[in-house]
Amino acid sequence: MVNNLITVEKEFDNMKRHMDKVFGSLNFDDNFDFSFKQPTADVYETDSEVVCKFDIPGVNKEDIELSVKNGYVTLRAEKTSKVEDDDKSKKHHTIERNYTGYFRNFSLPHLVDESSTKAKFENGTLTVNIAKSDKELESKKLVQIE
Repeated sequence: MVNNLITVEKEFDNMKRHMDKVFGSLNFDDNFDFSFKQPTADVYETDSEVVCKFDIPGVNKEDIELSVKNGYVTLRAEKTSKVEDDDKSKKHHTIERNYTGYFRNFSLPHLVDESSTKAKFENGTLTVNIAKSDKELESKKLVQIE
């Protein structure tokens, strides 16, 4: 059993060295995160609409994808920072602001008129206004299990 663990550990070390060789020029460190972040959100409703607010700082408006379909809001956004290597006198020690991806998907608290969706992006906050539909959400239906 111990020999198997040593073999597995050696294989992981070999794989890490190989990955470091392949990706070393990208300056990944132990804190590098490949995952998308979930932006903070506020969702509330008035008499006439549902309002969603998302905080996605540092993102350009062109890098936001928003959809409203079947009672769900889906937000995707990306922030990329290009490191300028023109100045050869700079010696970078840490580069952490390279990429941030955002993703959020959730159901709305009321049926909405998807075609009425309006969105405004200002100071890192995306505000989405969606008119309510005249229909009400169906209440939860308990299903008899046979």
